[in-house]
Amino acid sequence: MKIQQSATRAISAVILAAIATMAATSCSPRQEQFQDLPGLLSAMKAYSRDLTNRGLPLPQSVSLDDLVSHGYISSNSVRAFEGMEARVWFGVSETEPQKVLMSARQPDGSVSATLADGSVQQFSAQSFAEHLKQTGQQDGAANRSQPIRSETNQPSGAAGSGR
Repeated sequence: MKIQQSATRAISAVILAAIATMAATSCSPRQEQFQDLPGLLSAMKAYSRDLTNRGLPLPQSVSLDDLVSHGYISSNSVRAFEGMEARVWFGVSETEPQKVLMSARQPDGSVSATLADGSVQQFSAQSFAEHLKQTGQQDGAANRSQPIRSETNQPSGAAGSGR
């Protein structure tokens, strides 16, 4: 149990660092910087827990728009990614350093992606699709995240207070 908690903490730390790097490199100088890393991590955990509690499979990724529309995080918290299709990817571990942790598709189709090894990579749309295929991940556009039924649309208390 302690090993699993330590691994979860380590992965969480890597995810937070990767998201911070991603946000800093994806934002233009005049665009707001992403600052709610704890809120995003809480939203991801609550989303994952809610699907698991319902017996639903966890998708490979979820868009920030989905997390906002289902009340897991506020739109103000993710404003730095406005105009981008930003996704957070689940099921990534330090043993798979080339898997995508977070991606942000720019309006021109290019993609900035933070990988599990902590690096931030720039991809064309085609090379990103190839990278996902090589790592066994599916593009979020083809694999939309799991819908949340309206009667269960209330986020759990751990979803963060940024709503």
